[in-house]
Amino acid sequence: MGVIGQISENITLKEVNTVIRPGSKRYLSVSADSTHFVNCSGQINLIDCTFTNMLDDAGNFHGTYTIINKILNKNTMLLTFNHFQQKGIMIYEKGDTIHLVENSTLVSYAEMTVKSATWLSSDFIRIETEEVLPTEMAIGHAVENYSRMPSVLIKGCVTGHNRPRGFLITTNKKVVIEDCTFFNMSCGLHFTVDANDWFESGPVCDVTVRNNNFKNSAYTGGPAIAINPAIKVKKNNYYHSGITIENNTFEMHEKRFLSINNSKD
Repeated sequence: MGVIGQISENITLKEVNTVIRPGSKRYLSVSADSTHFVNCSGQINLIDCTFTNMLDDAGNFHGTYTIINKILNKNTMLLTFNHFQQKGIMIYEKGDTIHLVENSTLVSYAEMTVKSATWLSSDFIRIETEEVLPTEMAIGHAVENYSRMPSVLIKGCVTGHNRPRGFLITTNKKVVIEDCTFFNMSCGLHFTVDANDWFESGPVCDVTVRNNNFKNSAYTGGPAIAINPAIKVKKNNYYHSGITIENNTFEMHEKRFLSINNSKD
């Protein structure tokens, strides 16, 4: 990857480029994502950056779902990481707000406060909560650190000529994406999430996408903008909300430029 931010606060990348240097005879700029931000907070800004010729996405912004492994007592649970690339990172601390999530529906059914968080190993974290754990919680349900999410501004950036997508964004804070150009192989913007595969968390609720040019984005097929959380039980379950798409230009090889499911407002 080009730039990785994890459990970090207030990051600005201005005129940062992952591109092929003229005359290098290379085919790739980076072999994975240009940028990737996990469980960060504060404000993340990408301004006037260029991300091209990657083997993965221009940028990822998300949290991490840990999974309930054992209920130890009325206030304490044992959490584990279910994806090998997420292990070994302590993502909770005293005072954090956490959400308990049913993993097949992605419905959040409880908000709690961390009283203590104990690092046991690269696989396990013990969490004690201020409140009594709800009776409906079960082994296999997910836990999200709702506090460790950033506001995001992506402005004046260019991304394309890469294998999959532009930006994947799942954060509960304010997001603005404006004055950018997308010519990615797959969708330019992807709002997804899941608690059963990649375990990347974060419902969006305040997103503005404006004045961008999707210049034949998703030229291998599909929409320029995809809003599709990976929910196993889809009926009457909604995850993302508050997404405004305005004053954008879509130069597409097919009529469909937007795909939405299990989202509202």
